[in-house]
Amino acid sequence: MAWIIAKEGEVLSAEEIHAYCKGRISHHKIPRYIEFTTSYPIC
Repeated sequence: MAWIIAKEGEVLSAEEIHAYCKGRISHHKIPRYIEFTTSYPIC
């Protein structure tokens, strides 16, 4: 799974992320699930 914070004003979709990853990284490393968030949790 990949958690993504888009830059302010950017609009992304999971399909765009998958298309970007294809051919750039190994198939088994492409995230199966993609979620968008506004911040990462602080542990």
